[in-house]
Amino acid sequence: MDARLRAEAARRTPEDWLGFARGEIRKALRDRIRDELLLAEVETSLTEQQRAGLVNFVRSLRDNFISENRGSEAMADRKFLEDQGVTLAQAVQSRRDEELIRSWLRRILQNKIYVSWRDVKQRYERDHDVYHPPAKATFHMIRVSISAADELDAVKEGLSANEDFQKIAHEHSRFNQKKSGLYEALISGDSYDDSELFGIAALNDAAHMLKPGDAVGPIEVGSNVYWLKLDSIDQINQSLYDVQMEIQQKLYSERVLVAQDDYFNTLLKRSGLQTSREVDRMEKRLFEIAAERYLLSKRN
Repeated sequence: MDARLRAEAARRTPEDWLGFARGEIRKALRDRIRDELLLAEVETSLTEQQRAGLVNFVRSLRDNFISENRGSEAMADRKFLEDQGVTLAQAVQSRRDEELIRSWLRRILQNKIYVSWRDVKQRYERDHDVYHPPAKATFHMIRVSISAADELDAVKEGLSANEDFQKIAHEHSRFNQKKSGLYEALISGDSYDDSELFGIAALNDAAHMLKPGDAVGPIEVGSNVYWLKLDSIDQINQSLYDVQMEIQQKLYSERVLVAQDDYFNTLLKRSGLQTSREVDRMEKRLFEIAAERYLLSKRN
């Protein structure tokens, strides 16, 4: 955490940094305790065959890291120190622990999590707007000031010559020129014809006469002249059949996180840390060390 805490201390006010650091330390400490408890649980449950497989996994992992660095152990060690601030041995140990925890949780939780068809259907109905968002009309619009005679002539000549509408908008429009006059409007009414697509009545009325691919103009409004082209009307309606696998995976992932937290809390309670003040003391001491290192040293 050193680099991140140091960088944030340089750019935040002391008060802001203290709140940030406390949250980061609390999370990191909880994650460390979780991993240590899980590793202890896993390692006491390994069979002799599993331990042998783990040794082979570690050997293969270390060999792969070295192979990726031209077969040089020294080069691999140096690269990990430069990129992650850890040695080759520490990187191997970390990956070993991650894989142990992942495989253990998968085995513990795999028969405890079930997503039914009813669950999927209920989530689909709950998130109806996600899968049936409002339709959207996409236009490109050219807006030129009446006083800009040269620009007006260029637009008219380009359209008469059937030049690309977006190209003309990019070169001459004074509306969203960087995106060639792009304008998107949500279809909020019952249909395209019922929706207020533009705040200007004359443009709104003109837009209602268009079908995708059609253009209209010039339309004189106040001190400006407009041309509109309707590119598309997009309606996204995803049926339950279309998104059932996506919803099922989302629900499964959510339940995995809940089950992991429940399992961790069980281990925490069993360890005695949940009801003791030891975690609070550790967090407080880590916070004091961080404040001394990054705030007090900065002032000195």
